[in-house]
Amino acid sequence: MLGAPLLRFRRGPCVLMARASEAGEVRLGLIVAKRVLRRAVDRNRAKRVLRESFRRRADLPPLDVVVRVVSGAPLQMGQADHLFATLASILAKRRGC
Repeated sequence: MLGAPLLRFRRGPCVLMARASEAGEVRLGLIVAKRVLRRAVDRNRAKRVLRESFRRRADLPPLDVVVRVVSGAPLQMGQADHLFATLASILAKRRGC
């Protein structure tokens, strides 16, 4: 993801950045630092939850989305769902739907 993001916001323990995809499809990148979640099992669970929540959002336009976990709080499925639902609603408002 080069250049400035089209969209950036924080919800819960995550920061989401998105921009138009040059590949023409929706792609997800995850950043879960070891210094934020020390145990590998916690990092893997956070990534698993974010990936599953992302898969549920079939209505996203072609974007490159990067999610960075910035807080050591445990990530729940509801928080991840809310993160991508917020992204979809912001994009819908920008499109004028």
